[in-house]
Amino acid sequence: MQEDIIIRKKYHDQLLPFQGKPLIKVLTGQRRVGKNYILKQTIQQIEQEDHSANILYINKEDLFNSHLPAADSFNHFVS
Repeated sequence: MQEDIIIRKKYHDQLLPFQGKPLIKVLTGQRRVGKNYILKQTIQQIEQEDHSANILYINKEDLFNSHLPAADSFNHFVS
């Protein structure tokens, strides 16, 4: 990811204690409040700390990913 990201330090710092733990992290909030940017900031940090990290980012609002409507096709795409 090469785009400039607005730092949302307050929210990002709240996620840090859970990074690397086997928990599902859920970001909720109204549309257009920065959930995606917090996620991208976290991805950037992980990539900087671990160059061999396997990160899969799929934007389901992107029409390119419209072929992934169900769990089985999603699983095939990831495998």
